[in-house]
Formats: sequence, structure tokens, C-alpha cells
Amino acid sequence: DVSGADCGCSATIVLVPMRSSSASESRCPDHFCDSRGSCGAFCAQIELQLSNKRAWHTALHDSKDADGQCCGFGGGGSWGVGPRDWSKQEYGPGAKCIDTDQPFSVTAEFLTDSSSNLQAIRVKLTQSGKPCSLLANVTGYKGNRELTAALEEGMTPVISYWRSNDLSWLDGIGPDGKGPCHSDSGPCASNIRFYGFAVTEIGESIPRPEPQPKAPEQPMMGLGLRKRNSSTISRVGEPMMFAVIGKDVTSQETFSVIRCPGSLQMPGFGSVSILPAGWNTPSGGVRVQVRHGSTLVPRLGGRAYFATGCTAGQYLRDGYMGMNLLGKTLRYRVDLSGAGCGCSAALSLVAMKQTKGPGSCADFYCGADSSVCGQACAEIDIQEANQYAWHSTLHAMHDHVGHAAGYGGGEGHTNGPRHWSGHDYAPGSRCIDTFKEFEVAASFFMDRDGDFSALEVTLTQQGQDRKLCSLSIRISDYPENAALSDALKAGMTPVVSYWGSDNMRWLDGTGSDNQGPCRSESPQACIDSVQFSHFSVEPMSSPIFFTTSTTTTSTTTTSTTTTSTTTTSNTSTSTTLTDTTSTTTTKTTNTRTETTTTGAYCPEHINVSGVGVVSIIPSGWLPTIRDFTPVETQHYSEVAPHLRARGYFAENCTAGTYDNHQYVAWKLLGRQLRFRVDLSGAECGCYAAFNLVAMRQNVNPGTCFDHYCDAKGLCGESCAEISIMEANKLSWHSALHGKDDRLGFGQGFGGKNLDRKYFPHGACIDTTKPFDVSVSFPVSSAG
Repeated sequence: DVSGADCGCSATIVLVPMRSSSASESRCPDHFCDSRGSCGAFCAQIELQLSNKRAWHTALHDSKDADGQCCGFGGGGSWGVGPRDWSKQEYGPGAKCIDTDQPFSVTAEFLTDSSSNLQAIRVKLTQSGKPCSLLANVTGYKGNRELTAALEEGMTPVISYWRSNDLSWLDGIGPDGKGPCHSDSGPCASNIRFYGFAVTEIGESIPRPEPQPKAPEQPMMGLGLRKRNSSTISRVGEPMMFAVIGKDVTSQETFSVIRCPGSLQMPGFGSVSILPAGWNTPSGGVRVQVRHGSTLVPRLGGRAYFATGCTAGQYLRDGYMGMNLLGKTLRYRVDLSGAGCGCSAALSLVAMKQTKGPGSCADFYCGADSSVCGQACAEIDIQEANQYAWHSTLHAMHDHVGHAAGYGGGEGHTNGPRHWSGHDYAPGSRCIDTFKEFEVAASFFMDRDGDFSALEVTLTQQGQDRKLCSLSIRISDYPENAALSDALKAGMTPVVSYWGSDNMRWLDGTGSDNQGPCRSESPQACIDSVQFSHFSVEPMSSPIFFTTSTTTTSTTTTSTTTTSTTTTSNTSTSTTLTDTTSTTTTKTTNTRTETTTTGAYCPEHINVSGVGVVSIIPSGWLPTIRDFTPVETQHYSEVAPHLRARGYFAENCTAGTYDNHQYVAWKLLGRQLRFRVDLSGAECGCYAAFNLVAMRQNVNPGTCFDHYCDAKGLCGESCAEISIMEANKLSWHSALHGKDDRLGFGQGFGGKNLDRKYFPHGACIDTTKPFDVSVSFPVSSAG
């Protein structure tokens, strides 16, 4: 019953893991945690209801996402519009579906995929005597994996009721004019009511609220996930490929062959749906499994595509993922045990989204070898491998041979790559023991123009002595890199496959030098399936690589507690490293030296409540990288500039490139900006600043080559500037500057002022500790 909660009021029910270890870090004595860190402890959060009589939000948040993903109705501001699943004619006082002047019922359903991972929250509002109900879903949230873990552990329901003059994000009218509240000055009753609580299985009726005797103390409510038979589904009002969280489903309808296997969570990218090949064949295709939201299991003869969504039995070209991995590293784990000579487990990137038609396989698959499905396209084989051989290969369209690196293969008078040996990569080998799982990292380097320049693939495994051993290859001399660069920028689709053949000598044969691993092929002995798991994408710390001459290099790296000896392959010198963070930047071949240019990278983004994801672009990439000083980000919420560094808030970041259109242009009139700052290490003579400048409007790159401008013309370009803070632990200035007004008009503390309210151990602000800053931009009646 929210009949007394008008605009500016908020009645909430949230689920948070207050019994988790993260909640133990709470500064509040009750152990409260949430995605905003209200009490200093960050945790996953499910907002079942944030509402008043005019607006309703249901939202999912992982511990690093204060904004989350929501559904419902209401809200909006200069940043955009809130959810519009309903309208004020359907939800509100006197509305036709939910009249909020009267009590109504709420049902929240927790839906899972076939692997019992949280897939969606579905909220349904009903009211006695009304002809319609309201339904809204939050589906495909990127943080579902963390929320699944929290629900399995158990989450605590928390109710609250509060008011604010800044609830436009919940109930504001928004720029579309369709939100409910023009202002947040409505009356808030002294209390509101939640009652009739019940936890049931989906489909069971909810008992009528009745007075109940006090029950004995019970453990925390367990909205927990339980493992279930993956070949069954649960009905939630209509057929869906979901299971109910909280009940073992063992006797309901079984899946047909044509079904969606499930989705993977890929940190750095989000949720990924898996589509198996072969739905349109008489057999319905070879089964591909998704387990636990992290593991992809292709069976022998199977192929699977990474997609943004899945509709069983349907292939849509626009539904496939299109990943631009330039300047990024793709990581995953692979288990090839049982995939011997004559078997091939592959992970490739292909330009499926750019195909002209569905091809002979009717699923838009393409590759460098058009004989597979009748369509040729660019292809990057990160992995074609079994327990004895590994190839990483670059292919332009129609170049089915390509340029490979790794180990194994050869037939007749040819040899495959020999960057490693069977002593390095094989079952029971000294470095990568293929009887066991190992990690793969594929890095996509760029040149100074942002074009693809090299692929580096590193395999890593921990040995029985707990030391890490790595094998690395880098391909930088492929003459068709420009074509691959175009394909990557357009977006390439990851494809996983597993197959066997008695014609696999190109991969694992002995070759003319007899140095390859397999003398014969045994496809009949291939294990039924292999496993790929724990996919993630991350920005590279040093994505720039260019050379004046070409080569393919290989590296064997061992992490130990003592310095090991140097070993040599037939193409390059490979240097062992200790377990420190030192790295080798120069690699020597038989004829020349190749140097990696490092430094240009995009820090991780931060989340800004009320805005969303914000990228950070550091200054100093140009004209030469040697003067670059990093800006770090931490926990998706903190920005840490190093001494002499400057960082710009942006909508996106391309490493090594400055474009004024990338920078954010916040419209803060009538709004408030809040942040926390730690100046404890900035003594006299140090200067930490947070300014607003008109960089997006500055088309000239200036002498700093990054479009920076300010009132002082520091980089040769002048513009209006608002100095929110120019400070250290002993002084603080806030100032307004018109263009070319270097002095400006300011207030704060510093110079001859001897007031010690702002000072180390000061009476008001103790600058040896972090403190909060609130910046308001009030407007006149004319706006």
C-alpha cells in the first residue's frame, strides 16, 4: 500500500547478501551493504521495488554497478529517460490497471536458464477488480553470474521508506514528457505498508494474508538456487526455457533437440548466448552444452556461435556477436584431455556479421575455406589444437592456408610451425601438460594508427611445483593484416568447434623434418567432448606494437623464485623471468632486433551514478609515448592519477587516439555532482585538480594533441573553465573562469588565511583522511 507516498517519496524492498563477507566490511553497525557502498561495503543488490504512487522500478545490480539495469515506469532527466514498460494511465492514482490509491499485490519471479543460473527477474502487479495486470522483466543483465552466487548463498530482504527532493531518476517527467512527476515536492505519509509476504513455488497460489502467531526464529530466508536435471523445463505461466530458483524440477516437460543451450557470462563484455550449428539439419545438430554459466562443452562434430541472443531454431546474422578486440586480450581456459592425434578443438573469429547470405549451412557461417559452408571471409584461428599440436593462424578471405605459429604438423615436403617442441607442449610435458586444463590469452596489438599489427597467444599452466610456465607466440608479419584490421573493426564472431579426421596431418603430422608429434591419426579415439571455460575480455596495458621489419617470435616464460637460464628456439631468443613484474621488451632474431612500443592503454571504466559508464582517457599519448604518465582506475569507481598526469572523462576510449567527440559533455545546470577525494599524500607544492572544461567543443588538438583547453591556455587552446577543486591537504580553491580569464573568481582556503577548519587533523575537514565533496549548479528563474 503506497497510497500515501507521492512524488519525492520512495518505498523500497531490496535483497542484499548481508551475511556475506563483503557485508562484514560495512561501516554501519547493522552490516548493511549495497551496490552504492552506502555504508562503505559494496555487494550485489536486487531492488524488487523502488516506488511511490506515481512510479515503479525493479532493478538488478552487481557489486560494481550502482546504476544497474531496470524495468517498470518513471524517471528521467538530462541524462535520458527511465523505464517506460508501462504508462501513467496503467500505473498511478486512478489508473486502469493498478490504482495506487488502493493496495495491490506484487509477485517477483526468479527465473533461471538451463544451467540454473539467474536469467531474469519478472515482476507482476495485480489488483482485485481490475481488468489488467502489469508485467515487466529484467533479462540478460551482465551481472547475473554474481547475482546467482548471491542467491545461492542467500540474500536478506530489506525494506525502507524515505523522501528526497532529487528523485527525478525514479519519478521525473524525463525529456520525453511521459514520466509522472514535474517536481519531487509531493506529500509523504508518515508510513506505508508492506504485508502478506509469502514465498512459494512459481505457479502456486499465494495464501491470503492472515494474522499469524509469532513463529520461532528461523534461519535467513533462502531464495537459493538448487541444481536440477538440465533436461527439464519449468512452466511459468507459459512455456519458457527457465527453471524456478528454489525447487528441484524433476518431472516436467523435457527439451526437444532444438533448444538454446544457454548463456555464458564474459567479464569485460557481458552475457553471451550460444547458438549450435545444425538446427536446420534432419538430426537437429550436434549437442553443445553450457554449464554453470561459465563452461562451453562442444561434442565431437559440433560447432557453436557466440551471439547476443538466442531463439531456438532460428539463425539471424544481426544476432551474432561482433567483437572488436583491437587493443584487448581475450582470455579463457581449455581442457583438451582425450583429444589426441586426429582431433581438433578450435576457437576462431570469423566475419559472420558481414556475410551476404546464409550460405549452404543456412546459418551465415563463413571462413577462409569456403568449401565448408560456401562462403569465404576473414578468419583468425586463435586455437586449432589437440593434446599434441597447437596452431594459431591468421587468414584473409580465400587464404585457407594462412600464416600459422605454434607447434606441429606437416606432410610431404612441408613442415608446420616449430616455435615449440613436444617437450614444451604435450601430455606430461615440462611446460603445458595437456592432460590438464590450461589458460589461453590472445592479445590483439595495434600500430600507431590503431590498425591491427600483431596477434600474440600465450598458454599458461601451473605445474606440480606450483610454478607457472608459459608458451608464447606472436605473429606480426602477415601481409594481409590490413584486411584483418577491417574485419576486427567491423566486428568478428567467436566460433568454437570440435571435430575429428584421418586427414589432420597439417595440424599434428610429423612433417619432412620428423619433428612433428603424430605419426598416424586416430579420430575414432577422440573423446566425446572438450571444454572451454571462463571467457573474459580486458584492455591491454600496452597495446601498441610496430616494427620496421617483420618476424614471427616465440617466447617460453617460466615464473620461478630464482632466475633460470636462457633457452633458444629456432626463430628467437626466449628469456625466463622471475616471479617479479619485470618484462622483456626486446626480442632478438637471427638477423634483426624487434622492439615493442609500449604505454598507450585505456584504463578500466568507472560507474557514475546518474550517468552510467564513463571511460577515462589519459593525456600524454602524443606526440611520443615516452612522456606518458598513467591514470589508474580501481574497483570501477576510483580514479587515481599519477604525479604529472591528467585524465579526461569520456564516452569511450581508443588507446593512443584523441578525438574531441569522445569526451563527455555533462549538462549540470540545476544538478548536483558528488564525489569523494583522498588528498592525504598531497603536501605543500602538490596540486590535485578536478575541473570542467569545454573540450568537446574544442576542435583543435592544441600543443598537447588531445584537445585539452582551459582559461590559462596551457596547451595553446583557451576555453571556459570551472575549477571545482584545485587543492592539496593544506589548501583548497574553487573558481570560475571565463575564456582567457586566468585569475577567475574563486573561494576556498589558502594563501594568508590562517583558518584551520581545512587542514591535517583540522576542526572540520581532516585532510589526512578521505572526505566528500558536493558541487551544486543552481540556476536563475531564466534557467
